[in-house]
Amino acid sequence: MTTHTDLSRDMGRVEASLEALEKVVTQGFQDIKDELRVIKADVEALKMTESQRKGVFQAGHWVIGIISAVAVFIADHFWK
Repeated sequence: MTTHTDLSRDMGRVEASLEALEKVVTQGFQDIKDELRVIKADVEALKMTESQRKGVFQAGHWVIGIISAVAVFIADHFWK
């Protein structure tokens, strides 16, 4: 026969197991949040690098365009 003491003991075990599970889940969520912060920082760094690369690439196009325009102007001036 199950007594009040047995039920209290079993409930205590269930509560302890639940508390342990909550601790593990809470720590798991914290670990995931920390990892997401690291990933977000890495993505931001990648975005910044890509933006700089695009800027340098665009500047290169402008320089090549100016050099080409000057070369065409000089060639047109001397071969007329």
